[in-house]
Amino acid sequence: MDGRPNFGGISVVYGVFGFVWMHAHYDRRHHYAIDDRDSLLIMLWFLACATGMFGPIANIGHAGGLLAGLLLGLPPYVRRLRARAHTRDSPGNDWASIQMTGPRRFYRRIVAPYVPLWFVLLAAVVIVAE
Repeated sequence: MDGRPNFGGISVVYGVFGFVWMHAHYDRRHHYAIDDRDSLLIMLWFLACATGMFGPIANIGHAGGLLAGLLLGLPPYVRRLRARAHTRDSPGNDWASIQMTGPRRFYRRIVAPYVPLWFVLLAAVVIVAE
């Protein structure tokens, strides 16, 4: 044994988080809800655990749970992307988006549309780092 934890623990919570987050943001039919503040806290905790500052933690399990939840919640995200691709107006080209500058514009154009991909990237980095 290499001294690393080998149980699921909170990994299931990250899986449920990934699934609920995807449905809350991309599929309003099921009435899942999670606000951005709670999402930020969960992901900050994920990062804090990944740094090792709380001792040996099953980070690969947590990242795997997050990836599994995101994967199970992928259909609403794909439907949303397809629907946006078929609309005539491309998002982000309206007057308000063009006039927006600084961090708000960066968040709206780079971060917000790709949050699931950022979550996947973060989980992959944690897996590779372990």
